[in-house]
Amino acid sequence: MPDKPKSTPPAQAAAAAQFKRGVFSLNFKFSLFTGGMLAALLVLVTLMVSEQLQRELILEVAERGRAVATNLALKMGDALSRNDIVPIVQQTKGSLENSAPADTAELGLAAGILADLTRSMGGAMPRNEGIERVVVVKYPGNDDLDKRNVYFDEDSSGHSVLDQPDLVLPHSEQFSGEPFPVASMNGRQFYEITQPVTVVVESSGSKQVGEVHLYLRRDIISNAVRTATTRMVAVMLVSLLLGVLGLWVVVRMLMGPIKHLVRGVNAVAKGDFGVQLGIRRGDELGDLVDSYNGMARSLREKEAVQEALAKYTSKDLVNQMLSDKAQLELGGQRVFATILFSVVRGMHALSATMPAEEYVGLINEYLEVETEAIMRNGGSIDKFIGDEVMAVWGLGGTDSPAARVQAAVQAVKAGIEAQAAVEKLNAARVKRGEQPFLISIGINNGEVVSGNMGSSVKMDYTVLGGNVNLAARLGLVAAQAGQTIISQSVYELVAAKFRVDKLAPVPLKGIKDPVPLFWPRQALP
Repeated sequence: MPDKPKSTPPAQAAAAAQFKRGVFSLNFKFSLFTGGMLAALLVLVTLMVSEQLQRELILEVAERGRAVATNLALKMGDALSRNDIVPIVQQTKGSLENSAPADTAELGLAAGILADLTRSMGGAMPRNEGIERVVVVKYPGNDDLDKRNVYFDEDSSGHSVLDQPDLVLPHSEQFSGEPFPVASMNGRQFYEITQPVTVVVESSGSKQVGEVHLYLRRDIISNAVRTATTRMVAVMLVSLLLGVLGLWVVVRMLMGPIKHLVRGVNAVAKGDFGVQLGIRRGDELGDLVDSYNGMARSLREKEAVQEALAKYTSKDLVNQMLSDKAQLELGGQRVFATILFSVVRGMHALSATMPAEEYVGLINEYLEVETEAIMRNGGSIDKFIGDEVMAVWGLGGTDSPAARVQAAVQAVKAGIEAQAAVEKLNAARVKRGEQPFLISIGINNGEVVSGNMGSSVKMDYTVLGGNVNLAARLGLVAAQAGQTIISQSVYELVAAKFRVDKLAPVPLKGIKDPVPLFWPRQALP
């Protein structure tokens, strides 16, 4: 016995299918691509917003620091010229009040975002936020501005110095892009905002009596930008996550009909045209589903037509007729074909002695087994002529030496199998107490005229010619019932495939010389 084909294990089949269609689904790829685009866009927006926020904060801090320094200088002129320390101390301490920024970085994410929103919308925001130190310098002389004394110095921690003769202020340096010179104190950097203190003098209009040095924390800007950027990124990440999840849901909704379409197409590929998709949508996917359903219906109807026509002729011929509309027109062509005729011996005597119902039953049993043998071996039933069967091979394919041999072998094999089937049927009939019957078969091949014969209203696809007539006569001249007789041309094609007995030639009407006869008994191993 031939080895059975090895079946693919389910796990390997699933892995192969997954490899063919890719590891990741279209849903995942689309969501990943869109999520990546959104993430890149959010990063770009964050960088742009952070840069813009930093520029605006620098301008705001510069404006606020300059305003505080100017306000201090305007209010200290008279007090500094009179050496009145009380107003100076009051103004200095007032500028340092509420100077510590609200450290929202220590708050939770939600609380920090709410605090930032409150401050940005005009909530309680310290006007002097970030001022670390205020130094009031007094000039001792009217004309010597190089001699300066620290008249009052106080920082945000409350440490103060009064009337320091030797002025030692932190060194400051102006950097590009910075609104004020930058000074370093205790390892930290500050903006140094200097504002002259003047008084009104009648003779010269105004006179500078000192300076106000205001030190504003430089990291207030970077801290604010960092905190705002962190929270902005957090909000954007949450938005990105929600957006990707929403996109995933939308894509899954779109992929649902596609999965059903894949299932339907796979069913069609396997020859199952009965799968209809009950999906109703008003978009392009709905149009695609409707197109699939229409295609499946058309294929199912075509299959029904093929099955109906196959009851009258071979499937190859049906496919040829359906694919070529010219096959449905009257006309014919010369082709090489193999023709089989099967005849019930003594049928007239049987019909005279049998009831009509029993006679029809016998005919139907005979035609059933004969048809099965012919169709099983690739033949086409040309017609039933009472108790006769006419079958043809070689009409549905191309003509070649190999095709002629194959058609002849199939016809002879069908004849032998039909005889064996009738023998088995007779055994069953005898057991039931019914009368047996015998058949004889004739097979010939050669050039014939094949095509649609008849009228434009009713036509019949058949073959005509001398070789058809010879096949019919071979079935009638069998010396005994149960024989399958083949012609010389058929014998030459199948001699290597069957054990064949050579019979005595017989004369036939219309043929000059006696016709050689051959009886194939069985197929060779």
